[in-house]
Amino acid sequence: MPWSDTVGVVGLGRMARALLLPLLESGRLARSDVRAAVATEASALKLAGELGVQVTTDAAQAWSAPVVLLAVKPQQIDAVAAVAQAMAPASAPDGHVPLLISVLAGVPLRRLQALFPGRACVRAVPNTPALVRAGLTGLSWGEGVGEARREQVRRLFAQVGEVLDLPEPQLDPFLALTSSGPAFLALVAESMADGAVAGGLPRPLAMHLAHRTMAGTAALLQGQELHPGQLKDMVTSPAGTTAAGLRHLERAGLRSALIEAVLAAAERELREETGCRLGNARIHGEFFSAAEGARNHITVVTGTASGEPCVDGREIIEAAFVPLDLLPANIAPASLRRLIEVRDGLPPAAEW
Repeated sequence: MPWSDTVGVVGLGRMARALLLPLLESGRLARSDVRAAVATEASALKLAGELGVQVTTDAAQAWSAPVVLLAVKPQQIDAVAAVAQAMAPASAPDGHVPLLISVLAGVPLRRLQALFPGRACVRAVPNTPALVRAGLTGLSWGEGVGEARREQVRRLFAQVGEVLDLPEPQLDPFLALTSSGPAFLALVAESMADGAVAGGLPRPLAMHLAHRTMAGTAALLQGQELHPGQLKDMVTSPAGTTAAGLRHLERAGLRSALIEAVLAAAERELREETGCRLGNARIHGEFFSAAEGARNHITVVTGTASGEPCVDGREIIEAAFVPLDLLPANIAPASLRRLIEVRDGLPPAAEW
């Protein structure tokens, strides 16, 4: 299906190019309908020659398009928004509200909607394998994105892999698993190859075998819809070589290290979104408490679904969302779940 709108692209890095190229190559998007903006003249000339589209250092034309793909670095968003706010976005030919599709990590919908008023916002989290059209993309929808627009966005990202609609709070663990996960798996592949080299294989062969082993394992898990534990049991003979290796991995803490790596990545993403720190907390009753004797501690603040917070009489220092499954079961599902770092002995904050 042809793409009916002019598309502005702000930031034309690898991910933006991966999304544009299938549209351009298939003819579903005319090259004359792309308005891209990059930071330097050298990049503009190079990318215009490679893609055959208009690329400039002036983002005004890109922001005037009814659909804009935002693909700059997250730390550039304030400067980019200042340019966008000076431009009146063009209405789409079909009367839709102008659309902003952001692939910026750590920038939540509420911030996008505040920085880019007058636009319906979509937050997209694609992962690096999208560059070879084998990616995963999580999508969360801002206010005013109708079903026709949603389907258009899904088709855009479906060109480069599988697409999932997710509630925005789930994007943090989604990103930690799918976007940080390739780096974790690359480290595992490198380490396995190092082990094979230590055992006598030439490094190029060891690297090839490690890559093919990971690819084949993923294909088997997906193709036969196996639980990872099933595959592990399939190749583990009693008192065999695999059992010996698995025993060593368990003793070394590989399983818990990977769990903690995903959680650490999710918490870092949360800090990027909220400017807040989760800390190394443990559940204590209805509270998350820091180490014994610490002056500061962390507590769960619960309130009604209407949004009024309930603080235990101390100043709010930092706040962050908490995954619901980490909270004690006796907190009502309708309650607000937030993690608050408080300081003893101070009055409650006047505002949330």
